[in-house]
Amino acid sequence: RLDEADPYIVSVTPGNTAVGVSITATVDLLFSEALDPASVNSSGIYLRSALTTVPATVQLLPDPTNNIRRLVRVRPNNPLLSQITYQVVVIDGERRDVTGRVSGVGPADLVGRPIAAPFLSTFTTADQDPPQLVSISPSNNAVQIDPRAVIRLTFNEPIRDSNFVFTVTGPTGPVAGTANVGLNGLALVFTPTAPLAVNASFTVSVNGVRDLAGNLATNQPFTATFATLDTIGPTISVLRLADGRAPVSASVVPVEALLATNEPGASVRFTQDFSPVGTATNSPYRVNLLMPVTGSTTARAIATDRYGNDGPFAELVLTVVSNQPPSVQLTQTNPAGGFVVSSQLFSILVQGTDDAGITNLARRQMPLPESRSTFLPRRRIPLALTRRKLHCI
Repeated sequence: RLDEADPYIVSVTPGNTAVGVSITATVDLLFSEALDPASVNSSGIYLRSALTTVPATVQLLPDPTNNIRRLVRVRPNNPLLSQITYQVVVIDGERRDVTGRVSGVGPADLVGRPIAAPFLSTFTTADQDPPQLVSISPSNNAVQIDPRAVIRLTFNEPIRDSNFVFTVTGPTGPVAGTANVGLNGLALVFTPTAPLAVNASFTVSVNGVRDLAGNLATNQPFTATFATLDTIGPTISVLRLADGRAPVSASVVPVEALLATNEPGASVRFTQDFSPVGTATNSPYRVNLLMPVTGSTTARAIATDRYGNDGPFAELVLTVVSNQPPSVQLTQTNPAGGFVVSSQLFSILVQGTDDAGITNLARRQMPLPESRSTFLPRRRIPLALTRRKLHCI
């Protein structure tokens, strides 16, 4: 008996016009009879969207009901896109391009008969893309936030208006308020019942967000921390003379301010007897003051933070002390001890101390004329001894 019947498609899965199809679905085509394996390929059986052909593997498999090789399975190489309509295409016979070359060959039965007409079927995939967070306001680590602000999260698609958890926690615990979905379902907004406290940090946590199809948003919980308006200036814990200096009459002395808490961007303004003497912008915060000849002087300092808030002023009263004469010590260092003979090269360590600081040392070898030089304290001075007397003044 000759096979004179053309093969045809008995059923297709997903069915024609099906909706809500999984993005990982395969397409099964059941033919009326066995097919020639050589005729089953992706040029004649394929899946396409409105924009492109879907890369896929095409297989000829046995029908599970009778083991006849008449089941064709189209398996996409990657998950399909959500909420997209796809078309299953099976061509009849050959297709040629504009140059006349064969561009596709449809399936045929075991005697080479193709299907009688092209086969088309469509289905639409389900929404299986999770919603994505687009922005959160206030942003993480934001500062100087208005205490009347609301907390807002926006998404790339509408979300459900229930079954989410939105918490805002401050220094005294959870913040009372109401969370609602708005802006066509794209925004989730928390409105505090009362203005937030100033000079405080708050933490936001949001969980359980789903889109209208029930897809759970990725990377949950969404969290952020922000600080409200800072209205408190920095406190100066210590205002003192620096470097162990004494308030010597008519001397220049450094005054130093230490903050109770170091703050980035802080500065300190100094005054002397209410007259401005300078501003220090880096720690240690110092300025130099000229002491009066007698009596006392008052140094004051105010610290300012990066937002312009002034802290309480600190005050230091400096009572002038009289200037004491300096003292000099000579220590023989080379040789370390013993006598030095005539014309022998030797070294001494010259050390000077003074309540207002040493500025220079002068040396004189007797009976030669006096020679004056400026030295740093503790400088070593090598001398060639030609006389037995050495004087430093």
